[in-house]
Amino acid sequence: MGLNRIIPTLTAAAVALALAAPAWADEVEGVVVAVDGGEIVLDVGRRQGVAPKTTLRLYRRLVVQHPVSGEQLEDRFPIGEVQPAEIGERLTIVRKPTKLARPPAPGDFVVFGQPAPKPAPVTPAPAPQAPAAPARPGDELALEALLVRTLGQSPEARAQLYEAWLKAYPQSRFQPVMARELDALRALAVEPAPVVAAAPEAPEPPVALHDRPRTVRAGQAVDLAVGFAAHERIDRVRVYAFRKRGDQWQEFNLTRDGDAYWRVALPPALLAEPGQVHYLIEAIAEEISYPVVGTPTKPASFQVIEPPTLEQPQGHSQMATSVRYVDFNTVGDATDAYFQFEGSFAYEVNFEALKTVRVGVGLLDGEGGPTDEIDGDPGQTRTFSVNYAFAEGELALGDWVGLAARGYAGNHHQTSDGSSAAVAGIEGRIRVGRADGTRITAGAAAMDVLGAQGFLHLDIEAVRRLPIRAGVVVTNLPVDADLGVQLEGQVGWRVNDLLTLHVLTGWNARTINHYGFTGGGGLTLDW
Repeated sequence: MGLNRIIPTLTAAAVALALAAPAWADEVEGVVVAVDGGEIVLDVGRRQGVAPKTTLRLYRRLVVQHPVSGEQLEDRFPIGEVQPAEIGERLTIVRKPTKLARPPAPGDFVVFGQPAPKPAPVTPAPAPQAPAAPARPGDELALEALLVRTLGQSPEARAQLYEAWLKAYPQSRFQPVMARELDALRALAVEPAPVVAAAPEAPEPPVALHDRPRTVRAGQAVDLAVGFAAHERIDRVRVYAFRKRGDQWQEFNLTRDGDAYWRVALPPALLAEPGQVHYLIEAIAEEISYPVVGTPTKPASFQVIEPPTLEQPQGHSQMATSVRYVDFNTVGDATDAYFQFEGSFAYEVNFEALKTVRVGVGLLDGEGGPTDEIDGDPGQTRTFSVNYAFAEGELALGDWVGLAARGYAGNHHQTSDGSSAAVAGIEGRIRVGRADGTRITAGAAAMDVLGAQGFLHLDIEAVRRLPIRAGVVVTNLPVDADLGVQLEGQVGWRVNDLLTLHVLTGWNARTINHYGFTGGGGLTLDW
């Protein structure tokens, strides 16, 4: 066989191999993406046609290089057959496989479906007997092997092989042609390599902010919310949830809540019974899906507990302390300010309409007087000190409205003349919004000698670890004199589920010339 027959021979061999290869047109192929303990995660799911009783065949792909010809040899070897345990839209989990030839690993292949039917064998016609080929010279045989060997090689490697052949067969009739080819290969080898543009960097996964729910009572409505730093990248957000291993994942779409947040209300059926709810949240940005909370093998979870009963009340307790210093005349000579300390204990009763009871003690120490009097003579201020205790109860009118009443009793001491007397006071509040969520609270309070106040607070619980309060207070404390306005802001930090720290600041004014500032803080313990 001469050189002019090499190309047809190789082409015929390729066609024969293609005809001999099995057809798998009706099969679907996927990849093992993770192996965690006894679980195997595959990148195929309902979208690719996986059903509960689909037989999944696992294979190990092997690629080696032939040591003589340099040819890349590829084949696959069966690992075994498995059944799906959990099927998602694009992922399938196989659990505790048995009777496998070898342990599966990431990168192995999974195939399911039926192979295309093989064509009926065709009996070839007997080939005509060709006369025996004449003996071929050694240089021609060596050149034919050389051309096959150099397929796919770099110009430098081909040039070395050509040079070795020219030295081995100096009298060959192919010397002139091979010499020209060698010169061309050497010239090609010294040309600078083309500049290949760097592949674009993979986009960074979105940074998500999410606080998993606290313990949830059975039947209670629960919202799942997630926020994103680069919110403009986010196209869609989904949550997948299930109750126990072996259940199908349930898919819910989150809706945008403002610019940065997405939110969804979990259905009551998912929260109807005590137990654990497992979930993961997936964000789609630039048509790429990113798991931002939990993974298929390690989902996030929260506990659903029994609702409270009369025999076994369910509720939590809270201890709180706070201090504040309120100054209405920082720029003036006369003192118009008060200091207040308060400590309390609250218990969530949840008995009929009674939601919470609270008791506590406090101290209010202040000095002041009517603005027209103390401006003319700073010595006209009056000084008061009150020690008091209080008790409070809150009624729940549904999940979104609460009414609270508080009674005060204590001892008042006037340091200017040394007199003292018993004092009493009352306070009433209304809450709109969940007690542990974003809410508005409005109320009024009055106490003997000290004065009265009305207040309106907005508590924001959008980020669980960062509770925020803003409020306005109208009051004539501390000596029942002129009214003033206080604007307050409070920021908290939940160190953990038990401890929360607070910092308070504000601005106060009675007139354009009587103003000052508020400062304080506190802590709460929840269990």
